[in-house]
Amino acid sequence: MTSTPFTQRPEAAVFPSEMPEQMKPWMHTLVAHGLDGPAGIRRALRSRTPEELKDMVRGIAHHARTLPYVLKAFGLPMVPPDEEFWQAQVLPELKKEIGRRSRPALPAGFGPIAGLKARLDIITVASKFTELTGSGDKPKGRCPLHEEKTASFYVYADSQRWQCYGACATGGDVIELLQRLAARGALDG
Repeated sequence: MTSTPFTQRPEAAVFPSEMPEQMKPWMHTLVAHGLDGPAGIRRALRSRTPEELKDMVRGIAHHARTLPYVLKAFGLPMVPPDEEFWQAQVLPELKKEIGRRSRPALPAGFGPIAGLKARLDIITVASKFTELTGSGDKPKGRCPLHEEKTASFYVYADSQRWQCYGACATGGDVIELLQRLAARGALDG
């Protein structure tokens, strides 16, 4: 890693208390870039409010020109990147972060975990680890998570869940069953 004013003088990374509020997002971005490069820029922008991000997009050209003077006024020995840095590196990251925040969240029941749960039938998965008896929607068997002599492990096809009424007294969905089996080493080999 090349030596920069940020790595030489970590105390320069502290915001002076007299710094105007509107300059703090810029300083934070600059310091984070000095410490971690592009990953620092992304991290700094994720910590800003949506209003601050929009203000940064609107004022990027102005602040790129004024930041060197602000740094000098506060006696900070950092040489900020040039205007091209703000336009070529920070502005695209700003736009990505604003876009990321504006995407709607996936509703419940969508995404990779929900897709996996939809493809895995709880009875099929459970029967690979214990012998299930009984037909219909509620077969039972010995719990694959602990040693037992009688069946206390019930599988409910309608809700795609399982429940142990024995020693472990736990239950859950197919993912939780696979996680618990993996923790016991039952999925190895």
